[in-house]
Amino acid sequence: MAEGGFARHVRRMRKVYRDRHELLSRLLVRDFAGVLTPLPSTAGLHLSAASAFDTGSWVRRARHHGVRLYSLGDFGAGERRHGLVFGYGAVAAERIEPGLARLRSLADRGAG
Repeated sequence: MAEGGFARHVRRMRKVYRDRHELLSRLLVRDFAGVLTPLPSTAGLHLSAASAFDTGSWVRRARHHGVRLYSLGDFGAGERRHGLVFGYGAVAAERIEPGLARLRSLADRGAG
């Protein structure tokens, strides 16, 4: 750490995570317009997207087909919000678009 290795690692990872966040945001807007609305965020390793309907069936079917995501309602107190939470910290950028394509395919087949 004294030689600056940790600081270099943090700078590099900030860019990696920012790129993943931007990619995920862009793909959600492009492929899920009118269904999911990305919620503003500037920090963290997750991106949330609101929905007008209960996304529980999406979460279950997506997990069954190898796409790991979470229901937004599981993370709040009080009134349950509909939507999804996408974690991207441990997901390589090249796996984000294929994962969203699988989710879109499930949605098109009536997973919502």
